[in-house]
Amino acid sequence: MRFTLAKKVYVLLFLVYSCGGDVEDSDTKVGTQDYISNVENYVGEYQSWSTEKEVCKLRIYRPENNFKTEACVGGEQATHTYEQMREIIQGIDPKKTLVIGNGGAGAIGFIKYLAPIYNSMHLESQTTFIWRAAHSFQNLRDYDSIDLAITYEPHMELEAKNTAEKIAQVDSFFLNHFELSAPQDDPLCIKSHLIDPVTETVLNNECPVVSDEAKIDKRDVVGIMTKIISQTLSSATDVQTMRYRYASRYNHSAMGEKDHTLFLLAIKELVNKAVERADENKDFDFGNELINAIFPKNVEYTKEYLSIVLYDSWMRHVQIFPTQFPWDMMKIANETGLYHSNDRAFYRSEKFQFNVDQYLSKIDDSDIENIFINPAQLWCVKEHEGKQNSIAMEFLSWIKTAEAKDAINSFVPEGQTEQLYIASDYTFDETYQAYNRHIENRILSEDQRIEDRWQQHAATAE
Repeated sequence: MRFTLAKKVYVLLFLVYSCGGDVEDSDTKVGTQDYISNVENYVGEYQSWSTEKEVCKLRIYRPENNFKTEACVGGEQATHTYEQMREIIQGIDPKKTLVIGNGGAGAIGFIKYLAPIYNSMHLESQTTFIWRAAHSFQNLRDYDSIDLAITYEPHMELEAKNTAEKIAQVDSFFLNHFELSAPQDDPLCIKSHLIDPVTETVLNNECPVVSDEAKIDKRDVVGIMTKIISQTLSSATDVQTMRYRYASRYNHSAMGEKDHTLFLLAIKELVNKAVERADENKDFDFGNELINAIFPKNVEYTKEYLSIVLYDSWMRHVQIFPTQFPWDMMKIANETGLYHSNDRAFYRSEKFQFNVDQYLSKIDDSDIENIFINPAQLWCVKEHEGKQNSIAMEFLSWIKTAEAKDAINSFVPEGQTEQLYIASDYTFDETYQAYNRHIENRILSEDQRIEDRWQQHAATAE
């Protein structure tokens, strides 16, 4: 039986990447139902720093207390309005207080670090800093509970600024960085395919040595993800064996969106490679009873259709945790042996005992075109814009100074030894355009089924 080119492409993908079925593998169960259902057990479970303690949603740094961390206010209190929050925190003058909403940077001490530096340059008016721990989409939603926020989603920031008119003075703040990592045992043998860009050595482990053609530069995060997906699906040759291989937040956080973009870029590359292979073997006759039984004869399978099939197959191996913070994801991935992406700040933290040998990627720190560069934006709520004697406006002005940029570049989190952030010299427009290019590149076709599923899931996670 002879197949059309498109069907040959699908056969190639099916033979190499096929998976399906409902199975229980040890204590991990994955079903063939739509991947969105994976989220149902997690929505509404707002995880804290420690899964055993109540989340600390507010931390206060007072100048009169030498900026020591104090007055954690947890539970529902942190979701009150701006005025109610002021009442909760006794003894603080609202005119001398700055509430900054953020997730990861605050968690590793960045806001606490900036507080005394800012005050040392504003001796005439000492300011109490409060960090409100929240995801970016929560800060953009609950803007009436903060003065400023550090967020990482240019498209959401632009919408809040121009359309909703909730925020103002959006500007690029610093460059943060993500990396891909493997579990300790690297079950897919990804590290054996990698080359260190500095030493040009192959990072071998106990897996077989691969050919030169199969080697991947550690800066190529799309290439690494392509290998993770292809190794995952090709190792699931038996339709009755499936298991989770990757942990993702898969929500509208920076981490969730970068995973989504990375998945689609990798799938796009896999489909394109399959098309090339099929094109090189136009006369090859695929005689496969399973293929013939599942798929109708004389049907043209387009690249768009192949992309969706491959996407659905991969997502069955992705365990989704939409409400967990990055530090929770570190714990989950390490304990369950899953590949995942995360912020460098948490990889480096002594708290999580991450082994540097688990790194898969090694991105360039300042190349904004790399999707694992995570630009942070700083903005104020609309009501502060143009106000005289506004601490929020004063802070926004200060953050653009040479002294502030030096402070950003000098930040080393407690227990770590390396500079973490790079003060951004990009404009917000440049940051947004780079983000937009990533989005445009990830679109597989005009068919919106994948994007619609993603938007449905990410919205559910909020």
